[in-house]
Amino acid sequence: MANAERRDLSPGRAASWPRIRLTAACLLATLVSCVPRPTERQIVGALDFEGNESIGGDELRGRIATRPTPKFLGLFRGVFYDYQILNPYVLETDLKRIERYYRARGFYEAKVVGARVVADERDSVQIEIRVVEGPSVVVATRVVRGLQSLPAHVQAAAEAAAAERLDIGERFDEDRYRGAESTIKRALTDRGYARAEVTRRARIDLPHKLAAVAYDVRAGKPAVFGQIEYRGLERIPNGPVKRAVDIASGELYSTRALEAARQAALELGVFSSVDIEPRLDGEADEIPVTFDGRPAPLRTLRFGAGLRLDSVRTDVHLLGGFQNRNFLGGLRRLSLEVRPSVVLFNTRLPELSAPERLLPQIELLADFKQPGFIEPRTNGLLRAEYGIRAVLTRNTDNPETVLGYREARGSIGLDRSFGRHFYVRPSQNLQYNTAFVYAGPLDADLNRGLLITYLELLASLDYRNDRVRPNRGIYLSAQPQVSGPLGDARDVRLQQELRGYVPVTPRVTLALRTNLGFSFPFNYGEPSRVDVRRTRVRDQQLAYFRGFFSGGTNSNRGYPVRGVGPHAVIDFFYPSGSIGTRDCSIDSTSERCKLPVGGLSLWEASGELRLDLSGPVSVNAFCDASDVSPAEVDIRLNRPHLSCGPGLRYDTPVGPIRADFGVRVPGLQVLVPGVGVEGSPPTLFGLPVAIAVGLGEAF
Repeated sequence: MANAERRDLSPGRAASWPRIRLTAACLLATLVSCVPRPTERQIVGALDFEGNESIGGDELRGRIATRPTPKFLGLFRGVFYDYQILNPYVLETDLKRIERYYRARGFYEAKVVGARVVADERDSVQIEIRVVEGPSVVVATRVVRGLQSLPAHVQAAAEAAAAERLDIGERFDEDRYRGAESTIKRALTDRGYARAEVTRRARIDLPHKLAAVAYDVRAGKPAVFGQIEYRGLERIPNGPVKRAVDIASGELYSTRALEAARQAALELGVFSSVDIEPRLDGEADEIPVTFDGRPAPLRTLRFGAGLRLDSVRTDVHLLGGFQNRNFLGGLRRLSLEVRPSVVLFNTRLPELSAPERLLPQIELLADFKQPGFIEPRTNGLLRAEYGIRAVLTRNTDNPETVLGYREARGSIGLDRSFGRHFYVRPSQNLQYNTAFVYAGPLDADLNRGLLITYLELLASLDYRNDRVRPNRGIYLSAQPQVSGPLGDARDVRLQQELRGYVPVTPRVTLALRTNLGFSFPFNYGEPSRVDVRRTRVRDQQLAYFRGFFSGGTNSNRGYPVRGVGPHAVIDFFYPSGSIGTRDCSIDSTSERCKLPVGGLSLWEASGELRLDLSGPVSVNAFCDASDVSPAEVDIRLNRPHLSCGPGLRYDTPVGPIRADFGVRVPGLQVLVPGVGVEGSPPTLFGLPVAIAVGLGEAF
């Protein structure tokens, strides 16, 4: 009987080990990161404001030296962060800073009428600062003088620039008042007036709370570009650089042209930094320009290694790369990469069982760019790829058959940036896929490869303040594709994405994303064709390569990759007609037999609050929702597949390393009575949770 009891208890004890290890690791990390609490000194526990109706508390806290002690994850003080000590003299100075800041925002009668400091039993203090804002000063008049002698279109541009930054009737703000001076000058220098000067003045009528604003313009004479002096090109071919700069002597002077030239030079990839400065001394009509480039290495080698671990697969991979930025001269760029990897088959979260077999994979990539193709700032592109990959899903637990694909891809196209914000890349693409098996029999209907050709246009509009870690602006992209007439697939595929970033406070950013996709197949996916098995297998493969999927680290983070969307029995995954003891023929209703298949309509929506903590560490809270429908133009909002959770970030030079924990919210997966979630999404320790780990922000 004792032996029987030990056998019954051991599985439970073994299953608890992952939880024990996770708890111990969390406790150890917390202890190591604890900061000693100072003794005999008062700690600032909270700092709040009262009466600040027009300016937020977080904005005011960012302008003073006295700060509340941060809480790690909003719960614990003294973990990762130093305690903030109360200094009465600093607090007194901060009260004056608050009044000065209010005046800069147009509240000239604002007063700090008191600061209440309340101590608690743990030597912490709660500070409450009371503010009386008073009425604000508004802009009554705004004039731009000195434009009468300029052309009408230049006058209109200068007036519009002033109104954009400081409009009549709005609150007088010193930052916007100074900013209007810069935008007026920029409107002139973009239109040939290189030596334009703008001075500002404002008269404040305090009794009536009105501001009269005036800008005086001295435009001077229109100028043209003169001689361009190039520096830093000793090791770099001059011709392609000058072609990319694309500024000719005698051309009308423009600040916008100088910025576009700098951006084009940086996109050549051979400079670590570029400065293009006009020499405005003197009175000549021709403005000489100095180009100063700091060359980057023309040849680089890269090596790396990594581990992927999620609820679908575990793999160990290597990365090797070589880039020559002056291949065959002329600043032609050649990039070569090799990414070998090994999949530990059926080792995955949360079980982490021993691998049943090792599945080798490889990706080879060659990328060639010809600068100045057709015209100075258009690049010619050639790309070739070859890969051997295992096809794994959550339900791939049949050890007898493991499917893979060999894929060859080629692409030829162009790309061009228009200024800093607009980018286009048309290309013609070809891919050829052939199925094989790592183990077990290959389905007889998979003995023919698939050829897919498609024309693609990628266009993006990028007004983010930072491409790696944005906290302000928008990003819009569209990616239409048309496949055929050559090849096995003929369809039209449309996809567009919109991202927005709003700074809530200096340390908190609200990030939003929406993604829509629609596919219109013309020669596959018809219900009347599925009775012929060979045709059905072909259609299922085309849907796999051309359809939409959702889920994963850059999508719906509560689901694994391809976890959201239509699921069906793909009978060529089960040549023997079964998986384990289950019948997985085409008529099977078992959820364990159903695998992800591509859909024709996609929608995704995400919201995320990002909080910068101390140093490279930041946290976030997110919610993702998405659905993929098997029908055309079918946005099913009653299937939100909502997942929410926290995340942790650690900044690196190439972007933040992140870990997100997505929890599928009960009752908000499918809102259709009697209809469940498609497929069987994985769990973590029995909970509806998925872990998404990646490099760079999710969006």
